[in-house]
Amino acid sequence: MQISDFLKSITHNVKSWAESDCLEWKESTSDLKSIVNTVAAFANTNGGLVVCGVNDNGEVTGMMVEDSTLRAITQAILANTDERLTAKIEKLTLENKTVLIVDVNESPLKPHLAYGKAYKRMGTSNVALSQAEYRQLLAHKQNGHGADRDLLDQLSIEDLDIASIYKFIDLANFKRNSNFSTLADPLDVLTNLELAHNGILTKAALLLFGKNPQKHLPSAEMRVAVFQDHSMSVFLDQDVITGTIFNQFDRTIEFIKKHIFLGSNTNIIGSRSSTQFPFVAMQEILVNALIHRDYHDQSSS
Repeated sequence: MQISDFLKSITHNVKSWAESDCLEWKESTSDLKSIVNTVAAFANTNGGLVVCGVNDNGEVTGMMVEDSTLRAITQAILANTDERLTAKIEKLTLENKTVLIVDVNESPLKPHLAYGKAYKRMGTSNVALSQAEYRQLLAHKQNGHGADRDLLDQLSIEDLDIASIYKFIDLANFKRNSNFSTLADPLDVLTNLELAHNGILTKAALLLFGKNPQKHLPSAEMRVAVFQDHSMSVFLDQDVITGTIFNQFDRTIEFIKKHIFLGSNTNIIGSRSSTQFPFVAMQEILVNALIHRDYHDQSSS
C-alpha cells in the first residue's frame, strides 16, 4: 500500500481503514523492535504501511515527531535487518494530530531478516517464515529472480524504444497466440507484462527495451573473446557488447558464428555443414547466461 492510497481510502477518520496484511497501527515509536519486525514482514510479503500515532482501536492519538525520531527509526531498520532495508518515512496530519508513516515496498531482495529472524505478513500478524518458504525465497534471489523486478524511479517511458515493444507484441501474438493489443498504451502493455508497477518501470523493462540500458546499468554488458590456447594469455579477438539483452544475444551469436569451427559431413546423400559442437546448445548456454545472471551485481559484466 502506498501513502497516497491510504489517504484516499480514509474518509473522515482512520477508523474507516482497519489493520490488515498491509497496514499496522502503532500508538508510538517506543517499541522500535516491533516496528522493525513489521517492516521486514511487509518487505517479505506485499509491502505496507506502519502508521505511528494511532492506537489499536484506530483512534488517532498523535505523537511528537522530531528529527531525532526519524533518525532513530531509520537507524533501527538499517542496523537490525539483513539484507539491510530502507523505508520512506513521512510526517502527516490526521484529525489535526501528527502521525508518522513508515512506507515499505515489497522487496526484490527478499527474504530479509529482522533481528536474525524472517517474517511474513499474514492478516494483522507477523508470522515466522517456514524453512521451506525461506529456502524458496532465497533460491529465487540467488538465481537472479527479483533483480528484474527492481523499480527504477529515474526511468521514464522516453528511455524505452517504443517500436521494439510493439515488435515484441507482434511476435508474441504470432508465435505464442498471445492476445496483446497493438493499440494499447505502452505503459499499459508494460504493466500487463509485469515490466511496470504503479506507473514505475522495472529494471527488466530497461534491459529488454531500453534505448541505452548501460546508462543506468553500466555493467549489464556481454564480454566475448577468442584465445589462442587454453592458457588464455593471448587474445585473437574480443568485443564488449552492449544494448538490450536481445541485442546482446544477437551480436554474441554473430561473434560465435564468426569463430566457431565449421566442418562438413559427407554421406551417400551428400554433404552438409556441421559445427564442432551443437549450435543449439550454444544458444541455450547464451540465453541462460543473459537471463540468469545476477543483475543485482553491479561490479562486473
